[in-house]
Amino acid sequence: MEPNPNLDLISDILTLLYSSLEALEKFIIYCTDLSSVLSLIESILTKYVSLLSDISEQILSLIKLTLKFTNQSQHLSLIIQKFLFENPLDLSILLLPSISFICQYSTSNLDSHLLLRYIQNSLQVYYNDDFLLTSITFTLKQLLISSVILSSQILPTILALLPQCDGYLAHCLKTTIFVSIIFQPQNTLDLFDSLNSFQLLLNMLKQYSTLKNDFYTTKILVLTLITLIDTPSPLDQVSLLQLLIPFLQSLYLYRNTYSQAIISISEDDNDNESPQCEEEPVPMLIELNDNAILSQLIQKLISKNAPILQTLTSEQMIFLKRILHL
Repeated sequence: MEPNPNLDLISDILTLLYSSLEALEKFIIYCTDLSSVLSLIESILTKYVSLLSDISEQILSLIKLTLKFTNQSQHLSLIIQKFLFENPLDLSILLLPSISFICQYSTSNLDSHLLLRYIQNSLQVYYNDDFLLTSITFTLKQLLISSVILSSQILPTILALLPQCDGYLAHCLKTTIFVSIIFQPQNTLDLFDSLNSFQLLLNMLKQYSTLKNDFYTTKILVLTLITLIDTPSPLDQVSLLQLLIPFLQSLYLYRNTYSQAIISISEDDNDNESPQCEEEPVPMLIELNDNAILSQLIQKLISKNAPILQTLTSEQMIFLKRILHL
């Protein structure tokens, strides 16, 4: 097959443009208009769609940089959504991560109805594809965090797919459920209540307590359990608190040893390894101060003299006071 001259040319242009913008970062960070870059992106997505599979990573990098330098997120969101909704799924999904980039700046021009339908279709088609499911769930987490999509709208699809997945695929779906609890607690718990599925949720959390988890997953679990303890539901608070403590200890160990290795939450069960986490961390989750959120919860429980605190052992209470500087 002969090389495609258009592909080589466009690829070179994108690489050069990205390098130029990156090199000029300190000068253009205050710019409000990079219309020529937006026009180029729009032109490629209109006239050279057939080349996208070869240049999608370059396009995504350029979109990310353009968003960083300008206030054009609303314009860019229209360009990207038009491309997503008017092209075949197997092609358009290559640019789905750009929606997650846009969410970090503005959601005002995002069409929640069409994005919901797009995400539902994507999940049902690519739930067994590691790479694409990672991309889909990363974007979905951003949409849930921004409340562009409500958890009650998308979790039924995820819960229906969960029995068909295992290992890393199931992990992507479960962490999406956990993120929906953290950022849309009442909406999510109302859904679990309507489906009579609280035991399923508890079983998922208990499963992670027997696995080896990386830092990012452990932080998600800690935030999820803090949220569940702080939100009224039929779940037993004592059980949730006892689940939380080992995850907190693991998170504390990560931060104090600066270890990037996977550590075991259950030292007696070293054979049970979770699927290696390949998820790209969601910025909003990384930025959340779990210690401050935990401190607020404990202070609230102390002020109410909540009986749940009396279920902690003296060692557990000492640990909590140490990490929270109480």
